[in-house]
Amino acid sequence: MRVVASSSRLPAATSSPSRSLRSSSLRLHASDRLSQGMSSRQHSYIIEYLHVIVGPRKGRRALGHKDFEKLQRAESALGGGGVAAIKEALEREREATRAIEAEIEANTYAPDHEMRTLKAKKLRLKDARTALERDLRAAETVEALGEGGSGGKVWRARDTETGEEVAVKVEDDVGTSALEKEYETTKLVHAAAPKHFPSVRYFGKQNVMDRPSRVMVLDLLSGGSLEDLSQRVTLGTGFSRCTVSRLAMRLFSILEACHSVRVVHGDIKPENLLLTKRHGGEVQMVDFGEAVRFDDAYSATVDDAVSRDAWRGTMLFSSANVDSGSKITFRDDLESVIFTLAYLRTGRLPWNGVIDGADGVVDVRTLASVKRSIDTGMRLITPLGADELSSELDADDVVFFDACLRHARELTARAVPNYEWLARVARAYAAGCDERPYEWDAH
Repeated sequence: MRVVASSSRLPAATSSPSRSLRSSSLRLHASDRLSQGMSSRQHSYIIEYLHVIVGPRKGRRALGHKDFEKLQRAESALGGGGVAAIKEALEREREATRAIEAEIEANTYAPDHEMRTLKAKKLRLKDARTALERDLRAAETVEALGEGGSGGKVWRARDTETGEEVAVKVEDDVGTSALEKEYETTKLVHAAAPKHFPSVRYFGKQNVMDRPSRVMVLDLLSGGSLEDLSQRVTLGTGFSRCTVSRLAMRLFSILEACHSVRVVHGDIKPENLLLTKRHGGEVQMVDFGEAVRFDDAYSATVDDAVSRDAWRGTMLFSSANVDSGSKITFRDDLESVIFTLAYLRTGRLPWNGVIDGADGVVDVRTLASVKRSIDTGMRLITPLGADELSSELDADDVVFFDACLRHARELTARAVPNYEWLARVARAYAAGCDERPYEWDAH
């Protein structure tokens, strides 16, 4: 299917749809809200896997030892191999129970004392199995959630007062704190748009597992990442146009909120876009470990806020400018959003083969050249070298991605995207789609 892209349905862009980095619309000084300090809440949080309480000192001291007693069995089991070890032990107990049941059935006419012994063994096995099943349920909720963008581990924990689950990032308290920078940036963007970013519950220093550490407690977004949902719902083949067009409107709004407080995320990708059960189950952007702040209070500019040598992001979704060594700015976030949307629509990007075939070593300058050659919507949503669309795509896809990519590539280093124009383009892309649930809501 050969397609000729038509832009007749798109809103007309102004001759210069970008705005200055120093635009007064960006001078919101949301950092003033950040300087007001942490909330007066004194909640503490248990990382059950580590048998550790984190949070304000007053809250930690108020929690008695008895609160740990019910965690000790799961902790002991996890020390022996984690969830997999508990599952293996549980299966052994089930096999032993089946064997006892078979022995009881085969010895129906055995003396009473032998039957009592067999039934006692069965009862003990049942108790052990019940305990292991309880341990397994606990263990499956306390594994590490992964690595944080600012370094260190991310753990699942729970509020000791409400029982609500949270995410806890922990880093060693040595040298310059990447986690503290992430905390300040996350607080800043959340204050600007709470529905788009997770809330920070606590940040502070304390010992964790006898190591001086910095700790940040955040909302736990338990709905899964867009990467997880894509793999689960579509097996990585891509979402429908209607789902992607709705995501486009959401992501452009998130990007505008982030940039309005002069923050460049620096690592936008499906794994950093998570679904929350709050706010109607919408998408939030997480992980500001690679973020850059252009802070008016210190007269920071593109030139002095970012080192040319500081490569940022994830290779599959980083912009061509960043790969070629340019300083990261607002336009690069937009390009990463466009790459993310194309990936979610098609299940891959044209340079997947370049990365997959690099045997672990990728020349980012070569990758930059490949990305720069992808300069139209048609090229972005088709395999490298192909000149026809797959049957799942159509001209509307070409028009949308062509318009967005051209806009991103036309921006100068100090310009910000025209979010209002991008929103109109996304609405045109969504023409004919109703307000039905996202595809993952039906699964």
